[in-house]
Amino acid sequence: ITARMNLGGWFTLQIPSGNRFQTTTLSWGLVENAQAAVLVTPEGKQGVATPGELVVQPGQTTTYQLFGYCGNDVVGQSVTVTVAGTLNCTGVPNIPFFIANPQVIQSGQSSTLQWGPVTNASGVYLSTPGGIVGVATPGQETVQPGQSTNYALFAQCGSNTIQANTTIYVQ
Repeated sequence: ITARMNLGGWFTLQIPSGNRFQTTTLSWGLVENAQAAVLVTPEGKQGVATPGELVVQPGQTTTYQLFGYCGNDVVGQSVTVTVAGTLNCTGVPNIPFFIANPQVIQSGQSSTLQWGPVTNASGVYLSTPGGIVGVATPGQETVQPGQSTNYALFAQCGSNTIQANTTIYVQ
């Protein structure tokens, strides 16, 4: 007896902008008549529930695969997240500017972090109290710190990393 599996008819992705290091949501439907469903990513294989989804943040064009298993029968689908701006770089990156505008605020006010077009970098990251996220350049981020806060912008090219800092002072 051979079981017939159905991968739910879809394995999709949702890309908000197509920029490097932005998040993408992989989604898949119900894998019917399967004993197991496995998602293969660059990090390895993992069993997944179906239907399901996974938020990924690839730094380069990456293919993801979903497999359904029933005994010796295997069915699979793949989807490729194409990342615009994948760049080979050499040497030290350049951050032309990283500022907070305004730099001094009253409690409850917001400020805008702004940075210029970073060159010769394979990745650019903004570090805030909430964590580190990949960002596009040039760019900006509005923040509303409750106290004086330091922010950092990192640019990476191979083993070379540079950092620019700015502080927003809350009075």
